[in-house]
Amino acid sequence: MSVEKIVTGIKILDTLLPNGIPRNSFIVIAGPGGSGKSFLVINIAKQFLLRNEPAIYVTFDEDPLTVASITSSVGVDLYKYLGDKLFMIIDGYSFRIKDREGKIHVAVIEEVDPQNTEQVFYTVMQTVDRVNIRGRGVIVIDSLNEFLSYHEHYRVAEFIKNLRANIAKYRGILTLAILHTSTDKAKQLLTLVEHVADGIILAERVIKDNTVVKSVVIQRMKGAEHKLTRLEYTSIE
Repeated sequence: MSVEKIVTGIKILDTLLPNGIPRNSFIVIAGPGGSGKSFLVINIAKQFLLRNEPAIYVTFDEDPLTVASITSSVGVDLYKYLGDKLFMIIDGYSFRIKDREGKIHVAVIEEVDPQNTEQVFYTVMQTVDRVNIRGRGVIVIDSLNEFLSYHEHYRVAEFIKNLRANIAKYRGILTLAILHTSTDKAKQLLTLVEHVADGIILAERVIKDNTVVKSVVIQRMKGAEHKLTRLEYTSIE
């Protein structure tokens, strides 16, 4: 049985991946801070929503209100997709907020604590089963760095392997994990898992003629033809 290939709907990525990517891929989007990784994955999530496929955003770096605001800023009719139960947030940020009452945003369907990788893993798995997502949709992990604040590399690598096996492979859900590589610890994690991930997309940011220019290159993509050139862009299309 062949695995369905899908396009991201993002011009720069689809140029580099002309025949699409296997739907059951676990892809790490890595690069320094400010290189556009989160903005890239939010736009990919937008394309899935436009196709009426669910998008689950697992946020550790930003609070749910910020995630919802950024998602709306790229042209997503957030409350339409909330009503259709297609856009969901798993909140791994708000455990830090003391004396709060209730969930931070209506899009939040579960809350997790990155200090407990097993809890995060099982919550993601149980959530996709509860809302009956198989062979469709996208899950975003933003970002893997939060786990490095609490766990050794090998434990984070095991978390990644479990997500890939149970979410991407067994349930056929495209999974995108962001990794900010501004620290040596994050770079070491990338080296450790690059043979495990189905895809590695590297993002960069430079200043040219007083303009911020971002770029992406596909370092690897299992089961998909991909161009090896680095493409620059100033806006997402």
